[in-house]
Amino acid sequence: MENDLLVIGSVVKLKQSDNLVMIIGYSVIDEEKKYFDYAGCIHPIGLPPSLNSILFNKEEIEEVVYSGHQSKEVEEFKKSFTAFMAGITGKQE
Repeated sequence: MENDLLVIGSVVKLKQSDNLVMIIGYSVIDEEKKYFDYAGCIHPIGLPPSLNSILFNKEEIEEVVYSGHQSKEVEEFKKSFTAFMAGITGKQE
């Protein structure tokens, strides 16, 4: 999988799951202070109140099923977010 940031609404298949997952957030730190690239929910069910979001890293993505809505604003956000994260992590995507 390439290093491009997947936008909110993208649907992915994770390597260790039979469910499809829709991306609902970025750069999540859980209660144990562990960092994750993405937060998601089961597609098409969503995020029922009784469940937590699914936290995962880009390395866990087996396939991008749908790449989310693309627009000029999305591209600007992706550039800004990637630059912001590079400043924090010291890594260029």
